[in-house]
Amino acid sequence: MSRYIWKSVLLLTLSIVICYGLYPLSSWVIGQAIFSFQANSSMLTGVDSKVVGSRQIAQPFTKDEYPPPRQSAASYDAPASTSSAVAASNNFFHQQDPDFVVAETPLLQRPVERVCLFYDC
Repeated sequence: MSRYIWKSVLLLTLSIVICYGLYPLSSWVIGQAIFSFQANSSMLTGVDSKVVGSRQIAQPFTKDEYPPPRQSAASYDAPASTSSAVAASNNFFHQQDPDFVVAETPLLQRPVERVCLFYDC
């Protein structure tokens, strides 16, 4: 009986080492070797080797020669990038339209016209 327990513990230990150690480590090494620029957040550096932004996040353009980027509720700061979605329970809706009432039960639907006031429908 002790032999079966020992083999089970050995198999469990080996599985944990492979699944939680070797597999993630090998995935990380392969990702760094093949996709090093994408794996490191596509950070863009300036002439003085200082990080100036990310290729994946919009950058603020102030010159007239650049077209304006898509408007966002979040700033262009890479570490502070967030979703620009506005929840229906946000006070913004109540400030714009005092008659806009958030339903107490999720089964009640809001009219599409009210929601489309705040989104591009």
